[in-house]
Amino acid sequence: MTEKKFKQLLQKYFDGKATDAEAALIKKFEDYFTHTGEEKVFTNAQTKERLNAEIFSGVQSHMNTNGYYWLRIAAAVVVLVGVGLGAYFFTDTLPNNTIVYNKGNAPKELVLADGSVVTLNINSQLEYTENFNTEMRNVKLKGEAFFKVAKNPEKPFIIKTGDLQTRVVGTQFNIKQRSQDIKVTVTEGQVKVYHQKDTVNLVLNEQGIFDVPSGSLTELPVTAGLYNLWQHERVTLSGISMEDFSKVLTELYDVTYEFKDDDAKNVLVSVGFRRGEELDKIINRINLLNEVKITHNTAKNNMILIEKVD
Repeated sequence: MTEKKFKQLLQKYFDGKATDAEAALIKKFEDYFTHTGEEKVFTNAQTKERLNAEIFSGVQSHMNTNGYYWLRIAAAVVVLVGVGLGAYFFTDTLPNNTIVYNKGNAPKELVLADGSVVTLNINSQLEYTENFNTEMRNVKLKGEAFFKVAKNPEKPFIIKTGDLQTRVVGTQFNIKQRSQDIKVTVTEGQVKVYHQKDTVNLVLNEQGIFDVPSGSLTELPVTAGLYNLWQHERVTLSGISMEDFSKVLTELYDVTYEFKDDDAKNVLVSVGFRRGEELDKIINRINLLNEVKITHNTAKNNMILIEKVD
């Protein structure tokens, strides 16, 4: 989107003539502006003052208590377009971008220009501009990745995943996107996750969950290490509760689960398996060596039914 087109769009918004899609676009940038802060967006004072004067002449009839606020947002758009990041908000593809898609059969490790390390899961995609780390550290993720973000308070690292944005300055965390939800799980440091006006601040062993259909954003305590096991070629779990292991199977095999009795949740199991191993083989070993019985029903939402046995 060009500077001229954004001014026209802003004028339509003030006049009450913007379509739902156009109003959503304005809202999209407002959300980013609100969470990032003016000092991070305006890097050129002359650009800011010039655009303030230009836009004021076109929208001064709409100036109210929020008028100057919108002048600052409009000016910020020009700055972002100038550094090649305007399309980050206004299109699905970044300008002059690098797209890394992991089509292999194992996780793929990437080292970005700022020293951050991203481990990209199978069938996942990371996208970033060629001037990443010059003005901002912004990326787009589709799928799942584990991030080890290099610390830089002056340049927050922002990940866009669907309608969700995750903002950090230096930390480690996992993001997993599915059609129905997006999960952000923190293993080190602090992470801010936001969608429109909703924000959650996460620390170690906390998870933010964005429910796509409802647009709700919640947080809950978790054991963070259970949500990045996909990175390992072989996983060995010893003395893990069946309740926690069910969550592991959900993450790795996209199953749903149900306990026939509460006692089964507390049964401790030990199991080892390789990345990509057939789920039924793992279930057979658990049933043979532990005090539980797991029944796998592929016809019913890929569900596993768990019960305690003597």
